[in-house]
Amino acid sequence: MFSYIEEYKKEYKTGTEEFKKVIAEEIKQEEVSTDVVALSWTILPYYLPNNVIIDEINETTRGYVITEKRIEELENIIKNSQIEYIYTGNVDNVHYFNIYYVR
Repeated sequence: MFSYIEEYKKEYKTGTEEFKKVIAEEIKQEEVSTDVVALSWTILPYYLPNNVIIDEINETTRGYVITEKRIEELENIIKNSQIEYIYTGNVDNVHYFNIYYVR
């Protein structure tokens, strides 16, 4: 059965609301590293104004990481660390990423 409301949600649900909910619940006031350049200077400073945004991921990265990489790829870059998966999502159906926490 066709439902206008459900079809509207599918077409216009952008992922942004879910992302905002996740970061409000999960991300504390500490550094956030990302290799998604479009996020580092636009979206993240807006939604995480109390966090320091670092626009690179390297072997010394710790804390929250927002990246398009899978956990296996991240483990190859950040060795000798524990990487905890937090979330997979997107913003505006354009910027797709994973969020991890690196200890």
